[in-house]
Amino acid sequence: MDPKLQARIEKMHAEKEALFQNITYGNLPEEARRLIFEHAWEEGHSGGASEVELYYNDLTELVEKLRPLL
Repeated sequence: MDPKLQARIEKMHAEKEALFQNITYGNLPEEARRLIFEHAWEEGHSGGASEVELYYNDLTELVEKLRPLL
């Protein structure tokens, strides 16, 4: 693989992980937070970190509202 491309991929993964670690909204187990984040990332990463956070917060709020019903 092209070293420049590899470096870009590694940078993107590092930024993605940093974003996940910095999002603190919600009181859910780590596994649930990770699943929600991965979905939010897929839906919003093209719009930037703030878009991912919006998706994450909306999904987390929904899950927390549903918790008592499960």
